Amino acid sequence: MLTAQASVSISWINTVLAAAERHGLSRTQVLAHAGVGAQQLAD
Repeated sequence: MLTAQASVSISWINTVLAAAERHGLSRTQVLAHAGVGAQQLAD
């Protein structure tokens, strides 16, 4: 089934967030810039 929303593995998200943190960005900053809210991560 095709949807309009993209889906990404949480392990990939965690990898990207960890790399961002190593470069001085907070998870909140990265997620806000990407337009991802906490509720979307919970789904």
